[in-house]
Amino acid sequence: MAEVTLEQVYTLVKRLPRTEQQMLVERVQEDLHPVPDYGITAEELDAELVRLRASGAFNGVESLYGAFANPNVDLSEAALNADLREVGTEWEAEMDERADSDER
Repeated sequence: MAEVTLEQVYTLVKRLPRTEQQMLVERVQEDLHPVPDYGITAEELDAELVRLRASGAFNGVESLYGAFANPNVDLSEAALNADLREVGTEWEAEMDERADSDER
C-alpha cells in the first residue's frame, strides 16, 4: 500500500461535499472515542423502571426528600463564599505542611 500523508488526505477531504466531510469527522471521532458498551441500553433501563413501577416495587418506600435538610444552614451567597475561602485556605495550609514534611 502506498504511503499517504496527512496533507494529501486533507486535500482530498476538502474536495468532498460538506455533508460527507461531516460524516467523515463523525466516523473518525467514533473511532477515537468509541461509545462504551455497558451491556444495557437506556431504553432497556427505562423499560425496567416502568416494569418495576407497574409491579408496585416502589409502593410504601419512604421518600428521602428533605430528610437531611437543615433549616439552620445559611445558604446565602456571602456564607457560601466565606466557606469556599475557608476551604481554600485550609487546603493551601495542608499543601504547605505536606511540602514542608517532604523537604525534611
